[in-house]
Amino acid sequence: MVNCQSDLYTLTTISPNHTYTVQLVERLNPTDEPYYRHVVGLKVYSGERLIADDPHFSGGVRSEERFGRELPEHNWISDSVLRFGRTPLSAQTKYDEVLIHNNATKAVTFLAINGGSDMLLLIDLRPNTTTKVALQSQTYYGASTSWIGYAGQFADGRRIEPDGLNFRIRGKYVTPSVYCITIRDDEATVRSRDYEGVSFLGGVEKSFPVASDCSE
Repeated sequence: MVNCQSDLYTLTTISPNHTYTVQLVERLNPTDEPYYRHVVGLKVYSGERLIADDPHFSGGVRSEERFGRELPEHNWISDSVLRFGRTPLSAQTKYDEVLIHNNATKAVTFLAINGGSDMLLLIDLRPNTTTKVALQSQTYYGASTSWIGYAGQFADGRRIEPDGLNFRIRGKYVTPSVYCITIRDDEATVRSRDYEGVSFLGGVEKSFPVASDCSE
């Protein structure tokens, strides 16, 4: 259920097998910075038990954008994967693959993956497991670069800080393109099997080689 009354976005949605409930609530943030006046909080329940609580959830959405306007569509891909997007999916939609390796000693209660026009919310990633999801393709539609971002939370409440990487496609369009996110106890990284990564942190360009071991 989505409620857009009073111009504040709220959503409560239950997974297909009634295992999880996801709640998103937008609130006004008392600040003079216009980009941060609207903040979205996330709560995830397993049954009646609260398993994740992030009062400053963004899911990779740029801070100057309102969550409900940037990602107005939502649907459950499976009982533990919730998709948010700009447009509904169709039979013609092309996909890239994202492999999530949880190599940490703790479960990940949620991981948000943002790429192009979609965001996926994955729930309850167990330690030492690999999960494969399909994300709406950025490369198929002719982009010269792609972006994969992520943010999440461990079962003990520690945050997986929002981060991500751009990838240089340079005319090498591969469908599906394959990306991998590796989560460890002290860090998370994202790489691609097909493209060189690049970041511009602090105005300094840094390249990351193709990850040939980005596989299941």
